[in-house]
Amino acid sequence: MTIFNIVLWFILTATVYGGLFAVWIPLRKKDKIWISIAGIVAEIILACICAYFDIVSVSLLPRFLYCFLALLYTALLADAAAEIVFLIIRILRKRAAKTIVRLVAGMVAALLFLSYMVVNSQVVVPNYHTYKSSKLIRDHKIIYLSDLHYGHTQTKETVEQTFKNIKNEKPELLLLGGDITDEFTSKEDMEYIYNLIGSLGIPTYFDYGNHDRQNHSYEIGGRTYSDSELENALKSNGITALRDEYTELGDLVILGREDYDCDRRIPVEKLKPRPSDKYVINLDHSPYQYDDISASGADLQLSGHVHAAQLFPLRLIYTFAVDNIYGDYRSGNTDIYVSSGVSGWCFPLRSEAHCNYEVITLKKG
Repeated sequence: MTIFNIVLWFILTATVYGGLFAVWIPLRKKDKIWISIAGIVAEIILACICAYFDIVSVSLLPRFLYCFLALLYTALLADAAAEIVFLIIRILRKRAAKTIVRLVAGMVAALLFLSYMVVNSQVVVPNYHTYKSSKLIRDHKIIYLSDLHYGHTQTKETVEQTFKNIKNEKPELLLLGGDITDEFTSKEDMEYIYNLIGSLGIPTYFDYGNHDRQNHSYEIGGRTYSDSELENALKSNGITALRDEYTELGDLVILGREDYDCDRRIPVEKLKPRPSDKYVINLDHSPYQYDDISASGADLQLSGHVHAAQLFPLRLIYTFAVDNIYGDYRSGNTDIYVSSGVSGWCFPLRSEAHCNYEVITLKKG
């Protein structure tokens, strides 16, 4: 993602909004309150559908289609918001707004909404957490991040600044929770991001997400890098990939799970037993493997995957459908934290939550 791309988003948003407004003109000229109400409801529903296909679609779509749906989502919600304001004015003052006023107001609303989403996608802030356990013999400081989707959602400068900030935190471990790259990431970008992470000089452990191996690339023309090229990039930069295995680090155990989307994922009951007297951190990209969480014996599970739904109002819809969307949860004896992710999926827009990396302090006692 470059500054040029971001400027292009503003131009395209204005264009899409203009087209949407033109479609609306014949109905708005009828100046009927019930038409305005029906139009607002229809626009909100259509915006939710666009957001759903952008974030939750099972099959991979061409990137231009994701971007178009995001543009339409922006235009629909902005136009609905503007129409609500004008409807209230219409009811109170008994006078409809002129077409040019509606157009200008709606266009401004669309570009302001876009501005918020672009800024929100480029600003990465730390979340601080503290967990205590009698299994710990000393304190630890760890950073966890997931869902970078490097190559098309954040500018290179944003990503580099994020990792500078991470290094300045002086953690003893960096845990990568999957989807650092995806099907739209080029081989050059994949190699660059792992070189950047390796240059931090922080011991780093990685578990695979559902996009790192470009699992659905056959739907968009094929892979840009192979499994072996990905593994070589990890190894050559000192990054340890954990595939249904764990490593012991003093009083800590770092368990990394294969992603739920991988047919090589080992059932949790068949994993090598973890030491019961050590603090076990389970890295599992998806937070929805409920039986595995209960059976893992982990003290803390760290997950990502959901991006806190990324586009409003999907987070609200998700909350009614499933648990473990974003934030702190608990299952049995396991603390769970689901990160909103350090970036987002496919396009530089985010209207749900902030981009985060997690700074975790583990305290003895």
